[in-house]
This record gives sequence, C-alpha cells and structure tokens, in this order.
Amino acid sequence: MRSKLDLNSYDISLFARKNVNKVLILIMGSLASIANAQENDSIIIDSNPLHIQDIDQLNRLPISFSNRNVNDFTQTEVYFSHKKNEFSRKQTAAETNRYGFKSQGLFNVKNDIKIFGTIKLEKYLEKDLAFNLSDDRTDDAEVLNPHYYFVPRSSDWNNQQYHISGGAIKSFGGFNLAIKASLDANKLARQVDPRPEISNRKLYGEISAGYTLKNHQIFVLGGYGQKDKDYNYYYSNDQLDSPANPDTYIRFQSGFGRVINKPYSTKSNFSRKTFKHLGAGYQYTSANTVLGVDYAYEHDLENIYNEEFKSDSYLRFQYQTISYQGNLRLRHRINDKVLRANLSGYKTTSKNFDNISIGTNYMNRQRNVTFDINFSKQKDQLVKYYFGAIASYNQNRYMDQLAYVDQKINSLNVGIYGNKDIETNNKSKFNIGLSFNYYTAIKNELDYINIYGTTDNIFYNEVIRNDFAYNSLDKLDTRADIRYILPIKNNKNVVIYTQLRSIFALNKNRNNVVEINTNTTYQANFGIQLNY
Repeated sequence: MRSKLDLNSYDISLFARKNVNKVLILIMGSLASIANAQENDSIIIDSNPLHIQDIDQLNRLPISFSNRNVNDFTQTEVYFSHKKNEFSRKQTAAETNRYGFKSQGLFNVKNDIKIFGTIKLEKYLEKDLAFNLSDDRTDDAEVLNPHYYFVPRSSDWNNQQYHISGGAIKSFGGFNLAIKASLDANKLARQVDPRPEISNRKLYGEISAGYTLKNHQIFVLGGYGQKDKDYNYYYSNDQLDSPANPDTYIRFQSGFGRVINKPYSTKSNFSRKTFKHLGAGYQYTSANTVLGVDYAYEHDLENIYNEEFKSDSYLRFQYQTISYQGNLRLRHRINDKVLRANLSGYKTTSKNFDNISIGTNYMNRQRNVTFDINFSKQKDQLVKYYFGAIASYNQNRYMDQLAYVDQKINSLNVGIYGNKDIETNNKSKFNIGLSFNYYTAIKNELDYINIYGTTDNIFYNEVIRNDFAYNSLDKLDTRADIRYILPIKNNKNVVIYTQLRSIFALNKNRNNVVEINTNTTYQANFGIQLNY
C-alpha cells in the first residue's frame, strides 16, 4: 500500500580518564592563576540578554576577539527549569525538570592575552518518554539520528550532564593565535523495563591562527574531536522482551522507519564519533565598526560496533555527516547606540551505511539561511532599549530507502524580540523582555509505502505520522523575561530572573488526517546569577 500525505494548503515549491585529567588540570589551573586579578575590573558584559550574542561569538570563534577590547567578566548562576510538553513531537518527554549550576567568564591576563572558560553541571529528570531509548530528543529536531532502540511503553528518565570548556587568545605583534578545548559528558538511565544505561564522553580541541595588518585580519582554523558512547540495557523481567508483549518488546531503528529486531548479538554496543573541522575567515575592525566573514567545513563519522569491541571486524553501522557553514556579521557603534546584523547559513548531508546489508539505506539533507538584526541604546550599565528581528528559512529532507519513507519539510520562522531596563530609586533596576516567533511549514510532504502490512507498522502510525502532523501546523512561540538586578559593592550585582515560555498551535483545523495533542506547551525558568 502506498500513501502520500500533504497536510498543508500551500503549494509553494566522560572521555578517556587520562585525557580528562590532563585537560581539567590545564583549564582549572589557568583559571585559578588569574582569578585574583579580576577583583577591581569593570564589567561591560553583564546579565542583559543582548550580550548573549557576544558570548556565543567568543565561544564559537575566539580569534575574532584578538584585536578587540573586552573587559573581564564572570557570570555564575544556579537555575531551575520546568517544561510541560503538550503540543510536541512524539519522541519528547511529556515533562522535563532541570537543575543546574553554570559559571562562565573572560579574563585579561595581559594586554595581549585573554583566557575564557565555562563550567556547567546539570541534572534533569524526564517523565513519560515513549518510542525513544536513546540520548537524543526531538524538542528541537524534526527527526532523530538513526541507530537507536525504541519501545512504545513510556517511562521516566534520570539524567545528568557536564560541560567544561576553556581557551586562550594571544597576539604576537601582527600574528594572532587562539586555542579552545571542551569536555562533555552525560549519563542517562531509564526507570522501567527495558532499562537502558547510556554514557557519553566527548573531547574536542581547536586552534586558530591569523595575521593582522592595520584594520584587517585573516585567519584559518582547524579542530578535531572524538565522542565515545557506551550503551547497554537490561530487563528486570525478561519475559517482557518478547513479541508477545509488543509494548515492551525492544526494536531497533536504523534510519527513518526501518525497524530491525536484535541487530546486535548482546544487549550492549559501543560507538565512536570523530569530528574534523576546517575553516577560514576575514575581519575588519575599526574604532566603531567590526565586519567579519567566516566559512567552515566539517566531516563527522560515527562508527557503531557490535558489543563493546572497537575493531573493524565488529563494525555494524556507519553514519557520516558533511556540513558547510558560513557567517557574515556586522557590529557598528553610533555614539551610545549599537547596530548588530548577522547573515548565516549552512547545509548538511548525512548518510547511514549498513555494514551487513552493504549499502546506504538512510539519508537526510538540511539547508538553512538565517538573518538576524538588532539595535540597542545603552548608557553606562542602563539599557534604554534593545529590539531586533530574525527570519530563518529551512529546507530539509529525510529519506529511508529500505523503509520507503520520504519526507520533505520547507519551513519559515520569523520573530521579533527586545528588552528594556527600568531603573529604581535605590540604583537597582528591572529588565523586562519579550519575544514572539512564528513558524509555518511552506511545504510538508510525506511519501510512504507500507511494506509491513498491519502487523508491525506501529512506528509509522505513532511516530512518523504524528510528527508529520506536528510539523505541518503553524506555531507561535512567545517568551517573557523579568530580571531584578541588585548592585553590590566592587562592581558586582546579583540578578534574580524568571522566564516564561508558551508554544501555541495556531491552525488546529488544518490537520484532518492525524489527531494530535494541540494543547499549549509551556516552560518556566528561575535562577539567581552573580555578575562581577
């Protein structure tokens, strides 16, 4: 049986231990050696959300700050986040609670040396997650990466994750050098049968080298990373792992609809993913203007092995991703006003190779163009106003040749955002922020041939059709942000913040084929932050 759905009315076409210890000692030692030098420094990056784009740029491309003056800053916070998913994709938890600690900062050791770093520790609890026994979620992804077990039965999860990163920027006359390294680790555990236990360890390093002549800088960069994943599962009641119990009988997804029973000889497997990153760029810097462009290529290859063996003779699957990304950015100051604009885009192609079938069964292509522009006026530490607009166009395709599933999604996101400081009599202030983002699917098509009949078609019926209907509906993502900033001595301040978010389904009557939950999804964040 062959079916083709178009729900839219539009017809517009934790690492090796020895490596962990070395990097931890290097990062923590570097930060500790300069911690005492920041006590009397002023702050230009504070708690206002407008500075998030500067911090993101620092972490993404540190060499672009080699010729720019950035005062020392530190942000340390504890936070809690609660998210209730009603209107959502299928392979997403119905509820998620997060508790975390985060600290990030930049320190000027000398005029020509900057050191920066981030530490983040988080524990998160998920409730009622079904059809997904992996460490990926579909909160912000249309389709999960292949190679994961699933069962229809939902369960709670108990998870934790850690992130440590650091880097340094150094100038040698006209020559510029930047290095950065990061460590990421997480551990996830499901609470009922089947009970997977997953642990990841990722180590990544990157070096950038450039040359500056007057106002002009050119640079190149290269990075390499490795991520290891250990996966195993067990049943407290082995009778549940039987076709007679379809709600708990474990199956394996190797693509987008291709279901395999028991691809491995045991209940454990190992995967290793490598990251190879190359890039180059140019930046013009003057007293009031920064104009930059950069381009990057990345090749990722994940090898999934039968059991925990790492030799080629036990290689079961390979998943390759090739991506290209470009950015054009502008920052221009006019007295106490700043204009920022960024044009970015990427394209990625991923392929899944089955070593037993000796062929490629799954492929996805993703294309994106995003334009973001904002304008702010700030006097001393008081933001008079900050507002901006963003538009993003996505063109994605997910195709599984052995499952006969082909989905095409072209979508548009447009949004506006802004915030403003309100000063009080005791020199403290409130910051009020709002944002609205509208999503619409310009094209959403699903082409499918049912090769399973009615006996084992649950993944298509419960996951693919549900998420296809979700992606077809227009959405409004609204956010409100309230911050109270209380200054204390020595240029320090304490921030107490609350963030509220809601996601609404706008055109509930468009979908007449698949019934999904269109009740509002909401999220609330709370935190206390120290800036100095």
